[in-house]
Amino acid sequence: MTTGQKLVVSAVVAGVLGAVIGGGVSHHMGLTGAAMDGERVEVDLAATRKDLAEARAESRGLKQRLHELQADRDSLAREVEESRSSTRQPTRTDSPNGNAASSSTTPGQPTLSAMEQKARELSAAWISDALQIQDPAKRAAALASIQQALGSGDPARVLAGLWAVGGIGHLKYDKPTMRSPVVTQLEAEDPLLRKGALWALLSLDRQPGDLDLVLRLKEDPSPEVRKEVLRIASSISGGDLTGEVGDVVLKGLQSAVSRDRSGESGWKGTGTSPEFRMFLSSIRWGKLPSDLEQALMELAKDPRYRTDVVHFVCMNAEKTPAVVDLLIEVVGSPGAMDMEAVLALTRGIPASLQSRVAATLLKVMETRRPDAGAWDSCLHGLQQYGSEENIPALQELGANELVSQQVREKVNKAIEAIQRRASR
Repeated sequence: MTTGQKLVVSAVVAGVLGAVIGGGVSHHMGLTGAAMDGERVEVDLAATRKDLAEARAESRGLKQRLHELQADRDSLAREVEESRSSTRQPTRTDSPNGNAASSSTTPGQPTLSAMEQKARELSAAWISDALQIQDPAKRAAALASIQQALGSGDPARVLAGLWAVGGIGHLKYDKPTMRSPVVTQLEAEDPLLRKGALWALLSLDRQPGDLDLVLRLKEDPSPEVRKEVLRIASSISGGDLTGEVGDVVLKGLQSAVSRDRSGESGWKGTGTSPEFRMFLSSIRWGKLPSDLEQALMELAKDPRYRTDVVHFVCMNAEKTPAVVDLLIEVVGSPGAMDMEAVLALTRGIPASLQSRVAATLLKVMETRRPDAGAWDSCLHGLQQYGSEENIPALQELGANELVSQQVREKVNKAIEAIQRRASR
């Protein structure tokens, strides 16, 4: 019985109990004997208590898994926010003549030109007014100011307008009115405006030719614009990194690794540079070309890049044979990423690899404590990918006298799920 079914049963019995308290059981249920009423209610209560106990046990078992998934979500959210912050307030930008902007006088603060400082102040005010929900007139005025700025010819105001469009992407308004001035700036002389136009385009309603517009800038002389092309193209393509988009991403990966290894990124700390991590976090893929996948798998052999690559491939919904090989290898070497790899093996596994993954998950269960959270993740994966040949091993694990009754029930539920799938 599923948790939803249990809640329905509970609701039905709760209605019966309410009728009992109101003194109208006989009328409500069409029964005439008080003894019969009592017996029926007792039977319902007993069944409900059993269902609720099972639901609570299942809920407790899922809490650890939920915690792990929330941690994964929070990590991804931080990376996305870093990526957005980098777009809004770049730490290194190109001036109109193609040279990097001058250094900030405050260590650790973003390096912004005077034009960017002005654009940031204007766009922040417009975004705030556009997103507030108290004053419709203020929102309308902000949208009008953004549109006017885009056509003003003043580089700082145009940049502010582009940033503002990017900052109100989820707002419902007349977006087609912004499209033409945004697209025009893709050909602007200033690379700041071209980069800003790419970000703004992502916040407008999709049009069939958007990807072609973005890819026109793939050979842009500004490295900042090229990085933005990579990020926006992967998003507009829906994660399909094959074809021309894949070529752009592969070139971006090679450049990011080169800059990281040579020290050009300016990173002096341990591990990979923020620039390299930003590159990976900005790419979300659903379909990966073989040459790009091969490059990532080769990179994962280097201890310096292994954690970042594993985290990257774990995020993908569909796992290829090469990715599954990497994840199984990580699971076999307990460390910081092994639990993330276990979770990744519970989703997106093609049919041809499911038996191998199921065997891996069983091996994890044999080597981990049943109360450490790993068992819940493994059982979740086995319910989807396990077969009847895995049942004897599960039965042996569940029969271990040192395993708690709660864990034993979870194992039995996984076995039942496997049997149900096998009987279909």
